[in-house]
Amino acid sequence: MDKKKSIKQIITDLVESLKFHQHNMKQVSSDYYNYDRGLFMKMYYDMDKQQDVYGIDIETLSTLCVQIHQIGHIVHTNDEGKDIRTNKVIEEKKTLPLMKQREIEW
Repeated sequence: MDKKKSIKQIITDLVESLKFHQHNMKQVSSDYYNYDRGLFMKMYYDMDKQQDVYGIDIETLSTLCVQIHQIGHIVHTNDEGKDIRTNKVIEEKKTLPLMKQREIEW
């Protein structure tokens, strides 16, 4: 099991990740970050594959921060695919296949 990180280290790593995302936001479509990150993790996380759990969690925190910045809230969807905060359907089909196709390494 990985050694626990200090709050200072987590914040430092989060800031570094957000620097990447600040640059990335200029290069991707406006709806790139408009998806339910928790749902994405449930659908695509492979427990049988050795993965950098800490890095994935930093990526998740970064995505949630970007959502607050761009959308004004963290996206959570209900069983009907609607954002629970706005009651609008989230069109993840534009984003998730691209992520899956590129097989992003967290």
